[in-house]
Amino acid sequence: MIEKVSVGRLDTVIRDRGLSLPDVIKLEGAEALALKEAHNLLQQQKPRLVIELHSGPVGAEVLEILWMYGYRCFGYVASAAMPEYREIIASDIGKIRDEYSLKYMAASIQEKDLLVPIRDPEWIAKPGAGNPRPRAS
Repeated sequence: MIEKVSVGRLDTVIRDRGLSLPDVIKLEGAEALALKEAHNLLQQQKPRLVIELHSGPVGAEVLEILWMYGYRCFGYVASAAMPEYREIIASDIGKIRDEYSLKYMAASIQEKDLLVPIRDPEWIAKPGAGNPRPRAS
C-alpha cells in the first residue's frame, strides 16, 4: 500500500494553515533538514525543541544550526565515563560520532528550560503527561 503525504517547510505550513505558533516542537527524522526549513520560526518565535537524533554527523549539523539562532542545547553526551546530561558545547562536536553519542537533545533560548534532564522524550506526545516545561529543582 502506498500512501501519499504532503510535505512543506515548517514556516510555510504554520503560516498557510493558520496554525498557532508552537511552544515546543519534537523532531525525529530529517532533523537538520526540518531546522533548515524553519528559519522564521527559529529566528522570531524561538520554540523549545526536543530532538531525537539518528546519526552523529546529523547531530553535529543540528547543533551548528541551533547555535546560529542563539539556542542552548543540552543532552546526554557520551564520554569515557557514563553519559552526562549537560550543555553541549563546540568542543563536544568531536565526541558526537554515531547515533549513540548523542541520542536526545533539548534546545531552548532559556537555560532554565533545560536544567531538568530529558528522561522520557515521549512526554510531548502524551496528553495529560503534566507540565511539558521542565522545572529546575
